[in-house]
Amino acid sequence: MCFPSKEGLGSRIENLRARVRNSAVRAGRDPARVRIVGIAKKHPVDAIEEALSHGFHDIGENFVQEWQSKAQAIDDPRLRWHFVGRLQTNKARFLVGNVSLIHSVDRPKLLDTIGRLARDQGVVQDILLQVGVAGEEQKAGMPVAELVDFYRRALEQDSIRVRGLMIFPPVASNPEETRPFFRHGAELLETLGQMTPEDREVPTELSMGMSHDFEVAVEEGATLIRLGTAIFGPRPVS
Repeated sequence: MCFPSKEGLGSRIENLRARVRNSAVRAGRDPARVRIVGIAKKHPVDAIEEALSHGFHDIGENFVQEWQSKAQAIDDPRLRWHFVGRLQTNKARFLVGNVSLIHSVDRPKLLDTIGRLARDQGVVQDILLQVGVAGEEQKAGMPVAELVDFYRRALEQDSIRVRGLMIFPPVASNPEETRPFFRHGAELLETLGQMTPEDREVPTELSMGMSHDFEVAVEEGATLIRLGTAIFGPRPVS
């Protein structure tokens, strides 16, 4: 488990970067291929600004309205916004063209809406396809069996660029229990790569791993790990 220490945010970031490097080296991976996305849900703007001051540029949000408020308050070209929460189709218009990466695309209507909005704006929106590798129907993410057809549908739209997959394993007290699900995610990403046409960019991103299991995720191929509490501390009680 990974709990935030009483040290400052900058020290926590450096400690986490070191742990990511060590995990990547253990697996024979290039540590530079792994980025930490700081999940700032319910944390104030000044926490994000402090993270930026320590060279931490990837920030994730779960709710569109909260992201809008923070994006209006922070004017920093170094900041890369990630949207990681479940996205309602009618709110996609606020994100398209304004965030670096939408992690949670999991159904055809949302995919088509993002494609149309991006096309209307004359932009290419980067997305990840969220897959339910655990087979838990109550959780977000398309069934694994639908992924190949869903990816083919995405490839038909030039205004969308599928960068990879987003994976949520089942909650486990022992991080090692998540390893098979992370490994399955890496296998699914490889499958998409094999079916990608030569004129399209091969998806290489794997968004998986959180504060309690990110080291296992890195060992199994994660390129984007989503850390909230480990960076910013406990979320303020609203």
